[in-house]
Amino acid sequence: MPYWTREQETELKEMADQGKSLEELAELFRRSPEAIRLKLKRLGLPIPLPLSQIKVTTVTTTPSLEPVKPAEHLIDYEGTMRLLLGAIKRLNEPNTSPEEVKKLRLLISAAKAYALLLARYVDMTGEELKDKQPEPEGPTALSLEERVSNLKDIARKSAPT
Repeated sequence: MPYWTREQETELKEMADQGKSLEELAELFRRSPEAIRLKLKRLGLPIPLPLSQIKVTTVTTTPSLEPVKPAEHLIDYEGTMRLLLGAIKRLNEPNTSPEEVKKLRLLISAAKAYALLLARYVDMTGEELKDKQPEPEGPTALSLEERVSNLKDIARKSAPT
């Protein structure tokens, strides 16, 4: 095939900018799609996808009926502690598979990190998260300050040294 002329290079740039496919450019310049791709690469131009690789998809979205309220969807202190305690108990049980041990350790790490973030959230906002379950009453009930203190202790103990 003959060499590319300056006029052909200019025309190729213009047509590539117009969004022509490799097949269309190859047909117009009477060269192979591979030759067109290589020339575009040498000129530093973006290489269009071949028609066979272009996929058209349509997406429809429907707005949610209710806006998400972040504080209502967070796990509270007791929920976090129940999750952490349950994972630790299961981890200490016999016949726990190595795969389950990995998952439980990941869950424990996530619960500790969440406890730290929850403590920061409570510190910043002063807003206490309420779980859907009833609050314990009597000597086992903890004040907000005690909960935040406990969460900070857990986070401090789990922080990497």
